Amino acid sequence: MAKNKFKDINQMDLFAAVREDQNKMLLGLKGTPGSLNMGSAIREALYEAIKGCPMKRYEIAAKMSELTDADISKAMLDAWTAESKEDHRFPLEYIAAFCQVTGCTKPLELVCRPVGVFALGGPEVLRSERQKLNEQIKRLQAKAKEIDHTINVLERGK
Repeated sequence: MAKNKFKDINQMDLFAAVREDQNKMLLGLKGTPGSLNMGSAIREALYEAIKGCPMKRYEIAAKMSELTDADISKAMLDAWTAESKEDHRFPLEYIAAFCQVTGCTKPLELVCRPVGVFALGGPEVLRSERQKLNEQIKRLQAKAKEIDHTINVLERGK
């Protein structure tokens, strides 16, 4: 199978993310006071997703409104991403619509990672499933080899 030539350099390798989280856990950084205060990180992720989206903010808001059947305005997007508006929080109920409209899953990934959940999209899901199958095949082949060895030992002993 050919490798993807156009790898997203901003996307962290899944296994690197798992290792990073394990290292943090070993260092005792998980569960420390304030470690899950994600307000500014979420604002930054939303801002970056909007910045990377070819649509204007009012178009993003309109499309999100359509998908959620809720009134979402450009002013709301502005407030959710403004550092000066700390009291304006992005409602999690809009995350799926936001990610779908902007084409960016980083805000969702940001929310999932601290609890050990990793969001995979598109082909990554299939690659992950394929890897699980490969691991199962290896375990079964090793078990079959053990059985073959036991059969050989028993047959030699007769």
